[in-house]
Amino acid sequence: MGAKLLLKILLPGMLVILILIMSSSLAKGEQELKSELLKLNDVKEEISAAGMSVSRVSDLITEGFLYFNNYDYNNTRRIISSVYELRSLAFETQKELAAVNQLYLDVVAKNISLADTGSSSAKLELDLEYAEKEFAKENYEEAWNKLAATKKTLLISIDNTYGYLNNSLTTLEEKITSLEMSKARITTLRTLLSEALEKGMLGELELIKQEAEALNQSLEYYEEIKLIIPALESMNLSSQRIRDELRAAELELNLADYNSGLSRLESLKKLTENALRLEEEINGFEKTLNDEGAKYSADFKEAEALLEKAKYALAAGNYEEAAQRLTSAKSVFETTKAELLVRKAGLKSQGASLKDFVSRNWTYILLVIFVILIVLKLTHKAWAYELRRKRLGWFEKELRASEKIVQELQRKYFVHRKMSRESYDKYYEELQEKILGLKEKTSLLNKKIKKEEKHPLK
Repeated sequence: MGAKLLLKILLPGMLVILILIMSSSLAKGEQELKSELLKLNDVKEEISAAGMSVSRVSDLITEGFLYFNNYDYNNTRRIISSVYELRSLAFETQKELAAVNQLYLDVVAKNISLADTGSSSAKLELDLEYAEKEFAKENYEEAWNKLAATKKTLLISIDNTYGYLNNSLTTLEEKITSLEMSKARITTLRTLLSEALEKGMLGELELIKQEAEALNQSLEYYEEIKLIIPALESMNLSSQRIRDELRAAELELNLADYNSGLSRLESLKKLTENALRLEEEINGFEKTLNDEGAKYSADFKEAEALLEKAKYALAAGNYEEAAQRLTSAKSVFETTKAELLVRKAGLKSQGASLKDFVSRNWTYILLVIFVILIVLKLTHKAWAYELRRKRLGWFEKELRASEKIVQELQRKYFVHRKMSRESYDKYYEELQEKILGLKEKTSLLNKKIKKEEKHPLK
């Protein structure tokens, strides 16, 4: 009886407390919802600051407050969500509008054809103008759809122009595989090409195109030079210099340093062509000397000596020196020939007095001959000394270049991880062997040069 009485007394109080708690909770939720509605004004200002109209947002905010004042909180929350969705769509459309406009300008600047897309520049310009007008009217959905269609047309035109690079990379990969070179860079280029075509990245596509062209030209030079080497060796000409440079170029190609590789191979191709040309010129000049010697019943000994030095330099792979010697030999030959013609003309008029002249001046003639022999002997040593100095300079230059390649090789492997350990060991061993050989040669030449400088007459 007492418990029932107590319950009757406490129950009304508990109900009042419960009602107060619920009212407080509802008031708090209402306040938070109102706060969220007020924050929509910040969204409105953000959109306005970005240069976009805010009529649509303003209407939604007004609608949200109407729902709120009528205690329709579900629709109020829906409106709040719609405003944020509209904000995202507005900024994304603005960004896409700028991107598609720029893509169109880039396509026009690159003279990329739109013929195969079923569209034209005039139509695309109208589509972009339409998208801008719809964007200005806050019809972001329509503007987005029009931009998507325009972008698709532009990407098709870009793919039609640069899509061939896929086949180019496949061909290059087959060449590289047949030459047993690294194809890591080709794999990377494929990935970059796919992304660039997908996004219409014209700058990147141009770089990929240039890199592919440089690699293709390099491989063509590489194959041509490899075919020339046997031809040089069949003429008993040294190919060591060509082989060394070819290995250095191969290393640069494996390290994806295509510009350096192409530059080296271009120089090497000119070098091999000069070697073949010099061989032909030397043989032709040798025949000229023999024919002219027989014609004038005279010897062109000085020119022949220079020609022999040119042949020796060519056989040793010193093409620059060979060209210089050959030029000197031709110059001496022409001078000697002119002197012979003058002398022959003089002998015809003074043949009778020549014998008397010799008999009267034979001692002076012997003295002149003796002096010439001494000069020739001294000149020969000077030539030999200069030749050694030039060879030393070339070997030292090659040594520095090889050591630089070793540093680049180590940087590519240890820092950038662009090649396998097997490839690294292979090229490192080859380079070290070359460096060791160059050091031995430079050491030997240094000793000979120092000896000659210490005892110049020995």
